[in-house]
Amino acid sequence: MQKMMCRECEGKGYVSVEKVACKKCKGTGKIRSFTVGEVSEKSLMDMVEGGGVCPVCGGTGKVERRIPCPVCGGKGEVGVCKVCGGEAPLGQDVCSECSKKKVVYALDPVCDVGDIRIGMLLSGIVSSKTDFGMFVMLNPSVRGLMRKTNYEIGDRVVVRVKNIHPNGNIDLEPVNINDYRVVELEKPVEKVSIDSLSSKVGTLVGIEGEVMGVRQTQGPTIFTVADETGSVQCAGFEGAGVRAYPHIDVGSVVRIVGDVLLRNGALQLEIRSIKRLWGEEALIVKEKLREALEKRCTPPKIEFLVKSEYLEKLRSRMEKVAKELLVCAYTSRPVIIRHHADADGITAAVCIEQALLPIVREINGKESSYYLLKRSPSRAPFYEMTDIVKDLSFALEDQERYEQKLPLIVLVDNGSTLEDVPALRYTRMYGIDVMVVDHHHPDPEVDEYLLEHVNPAHVGADYNITTGILCLEIARMINPSITDTIMHLGAVSVLGDRAEGEEAKKYLELALEKYSEDELKNMALAVDYLSYWLRFSEGRHIVNDVLNLSGRPERHRKVLETLANDAKVAIEKSVEA
Repeated sequence: MQKMMCRECEGKGYVSVEKVACKKCKGTGKIRSFTVGEVSEKSLMDMVEGGGVCPVCGGTGKVERRIPCPVCGGKGEVGVCKVCGGEAPLGQDVCSECSKKKVVYALDPVCDVGDIRIGMLLSGIVSSKTDFGMFVMLNPSVRGLMRKTNYEIGDRVVVRVKNIHPNGNIDLEPVNINDYRVVELEKPVEKVSIDSLSSKVGTLVGIEGEVMGVRQTQGPTIFTVADETGSVQCAGFEGAGVRAYPHIDVGSVVRIVGDVLLRNGALQLEIRSIKRLWGEEALIVKEKLREALEKRCTPPKIEFLVKSEYLEKLRSRMEKVAKELLVCAYTSRPVIIRHHADADGITAAVCIEQALLPIVREINGKESSYYLLKRSPSRAPFYEMTDIVKDLSFALEDQERYEQKLPLIVLVDNGSTLEDVPALRYTRMYGIDVMVVDHHHPDPEVDEYLLEHVNPAHVGADYNITTGILCLEIARMINPSITDTIMHLGAVSVLGDRAEGEEAKKYLELALEKYSEDELKNMALAVDYLSYWLRFSEGRHIVNDVLNLSGRPERHRKVLETLANDAKVAIEKSVEA
């Protein structure tokens, strides 16, 4: 039930304050006797020191009494009339004026014949005309027959239910009525949390949540809706490729009634009814979701794979990056990972990609990994105008065509220098957040354009802590379960950038437990060589094959051997030339 602040008392719950005689001292201001057990030690000492002054009224003999508001009864809030939108007594749906009018029911889209009773007054629309009467649509799935034919198709009419036949056919008769109120008749449906939907397959349920994303397919419109327990894809169909429920957009707080189904092995709610919530109802849903997101997106406190004072000093910044990326995954916000097209940049970006992919797919569906998470190489060792123009163009087009949110851009193995500033200026113009994870020497001017900046130079370290090392640990903060899968990528980045130093050696030693040094060097070489041919393409699957992330070890071995050999031949030819 919706509530609003009482205008009579402005939410205070009382309309005036009056002075009345103190009951404790009977208006004298003094207390001549008392029972020790009835007063606290402090009050007793105050009375002794004050010469018997009444502790309730402070010796004035008067106390304040608030006069409760007659409209809200002292609550400070009233209900909202479902008919006129004015004030209604708390706990009631209609105000006193509207309650005097006759009730005409408008059937909720979920209602069926079982929710209708003989004698009910219903609102409907004349949908077709026959020789024996006119059909009136009472909602998208319920209609009745009215014998009168002096109406036009499309006319809204008030009808009385005359009879309901055993086969479900409904007989209606028109009613001439002027002063009435329309009340929506809602079917009582069990409200459930999203995390319980797996046990409700095949049933009709209701959920409440916030719309995190809207995607128009060639068939239905897909709404990603989240509550404090999880998220689910909800399908609304108006027509093939036609936007369903255009009044519902990203950020809307909604109540949905629908059928729980399994589509291609994933849960989906097929929408029968969707309503936007307002006021206190919406605030309650948003607050629960905010608290849940804060808890869900706070990275766990992990132990770094190697001990490093510099990594410890960078921990809070790395956790901030991990948290922002998790928030994007849980709120269906696109992420663009822009990285330098070399072994360090690619392995660093792949670490974050591997951490986020399973989370994005779980929340937003399998196909979402292609439009909510994009990894793009930059040929230059900085974020250049070519990159920002392309990213902006696609982001604005996706916002216009598919109602996507503007992305979060993560610059990896670039983004720290003055060369990046011209492109970063445009991200600020369009309100796009940018984070940087880099190990090149940073220029302070860059920071004003960034949401977060992780760079070893900020804590006194240098280039030898590679971006691959930083992103490996950030990825583990996002998704600790992938540690064993990507642990070797830190060493690949070290060998690709020819890094030295204590941390570089330790990450190499970790990878040598599973791979030989020659295999790791070949991975770095093959990725560098492959990036030349990929140019501006991410090459997700072939890169995964090279780095042994696709789960196909035999194919990894063949692809790695071939690419590494081709790279060595190309190097020899260039040297000879």
